[in-house]
Amino acid sequence: MADLNPLIRYRKFSLEEKQRFIARLFTELGRMEDRKSKMLDEVQSERALLDSADVTIEMIAGFGGYLQRMKLQVNQINQEIKRIETRLDLARDEMREAFADLKKVEIVERRRVEELAKKNKAREDAMFSEIALEQYRRHLSEQEE
Repeated sequence: MADLNPLIRYRKFSLEEKQRFIARLFTELGRMEDRKSKMLDEVQSERALLDSADVTIEMIAGFGGYLQRMKLQVNQINQEIKRIETRLDLARDEMREAFADLKKVEIVERRRVEELAKKNKAREDAMFSEIALEQYRRHLSEQEE
């Protein structure tokens, strides 16, 4: 039987790579959420300035254009967030599969080791029984003499 330890190490490495990729996706998702939040906060502060200041027509017109640009950018960020979430879902599925494969190989290896240990134990028991019988025979033959 082939040794499965190299395969187990490879599967663990592969699983760790998938975990690192998921961590990078979460980091990217966090950055996008932060960026979106800052943009929305900026719009709110601009709106508050517009409400509190002496408003001119140029300010209102400028704010309208600014608001349209910000809506467009927020929509782009939302699309990027959805794309990242989709990639994250796929990566999680791949990680679950990789984990299941790793566990299968580990279970097979554990069963192999247990079976080998049973065979070795049976061989040892047979050997010790043979030694004990031989000693008993010698003891009997010594008593007969």
